[in-house]
Amino acid sequence: MPEPLGPTTAVMPGSKRRVVAEAKDLKPRRVRVFKYMETPSSPVAVRGEDYRSSPAPARARPMVPCMDAEHGEGEAPQPIRSGKKPLKRRGFLLTGGLALAGLGGVALIGPDGVRDAYGQIRCGRSPDPPDTAPGARQQATLDGRRVVIGFPPNARGRIPVVIMLQETGGDALTPFDRYAVDRYLAAGGERFAVASVDDWPSADLTGTLLPYLHGCGLDTRRIGLLGWSAGGAGALRLAAELGGEQVAAVAAASPAVTAARAPLRELVDIPVWLGCGDADGWAQQTVTMLKGLQALGAPAEGGISRGCDDTAYRRRILPDQLAFLSRHVTT
Repeated sequence: MPEPLGPTTAVMPGSKRRVVAEAKDLKPRRVRVFKYMETPSSPVAVRGEDYRSSPAPARARPMVPCMDAEHGEGEAPQPIRSGKKPLKRRGFLLTGGLALAGLGGVALIGPDGVRDAYGQIRCGRSPDPPDTAPGARQQATLDGRRVVIGFPPNARGRIPVVIMLQETGGDALTPFDRYAVDRYLAAGGERFAVASVDDWPSADLTGTLLPYLHGCGLDTRRIGLLGWSAGGAGALRLAAELGGEQVAAVAAASPAVTAARAPLRELVDIPVWLGCGDADGWAQQTVTMLKGLQALGAPAEGGISRGCDDTAYRRRILPDQLAFLSRHVTT
C-alpha cells in the first residue's frame, strides 16, 4: 500500500528537515516542510516558531519576569574610561632616543608602555565614551545564559530592538562594559533598545531570545543586527537566513568571513553597513564584500577607516553604526 502522506526523503545528512510530498496526482511537485532545525554545527540555531505573533513557543520554558513596557531612566554607572593616557609624540621620540642611545629609555616606560605607544600610533587611541547618562539596563538569565537589554532614556511603548553579537571571547556584558553602547545610544538620541546574550553561537536566537524580548515590551517584528569580528560574520548570516521581512538592517565591523563565503545575494534586499580598520587583516575582504553588494544593487554603506580589530576602532565607529541602524529600524 502507498504511504498515506506519500514518500518521505531526508534532505541532507545530519538534518532534521523532512519533506513530505502531497498525495495529489495533479500536483506531484508540491512539497511540505514539516520541521526544520539546523544542525549543531551551524553558527546560529534558527527554529520554526513564529515569534512575531506569539511571545513564546509552545514548548519553551516559562519566561523569566520582564520589565513593563514603559521603562524609566536607569541609574548611571560610573563613566567608562580607556584607562590609558595618550603618549605625546615628543615624549615618545625622547624615550625612543634614549633607548637607541643605550640610556635605558625602554626601562623608563617599560615594555607595556612601548607596546601601548606603538598600538596608539598604529591603531589610534581608544576614545572615552560619552558622559551622557544611559537609560535603564535589564539583566536576566534565559536558558542558562545571561541576557542584557539596554534601553534608551525615558523609553515608552514598544520600541524596536537591535541584537548585538559580540566578538569571540566576549559575553552579554561586553557591549556595555567594554564599548559603552548604552552611553552611545543615549548620546545619539536613538530610539531603540540593544540586547545581547552570552554564547550567542549556541543560543536559540529566534526561538527563545526574540520571544523573550517581545515579552519585555520590545517590537520584534523587524529587528536590527550588529556584530563585530566573528559576531559580524554571524550577523550577516542570520540576516541572510531571516530575510528582509524580519531584518530591517544589519551592521558588521571587521566581519570574520571571506567574500567568497559571505551570503551577498541573500542580503540584496537588506540595508547593510560594512566597515573595517585599515590595519585589520579582514580589511581587503570587507572591501570586496562591500563592492560586491553595491554591484548587486544592494543598499550597502560603510568603508575602511583607520584602525585595527580592537576596542579603539569599535568605539570610534559605534556612533556611525547606531545612526545607520536607527534610520532603518525606527521607520
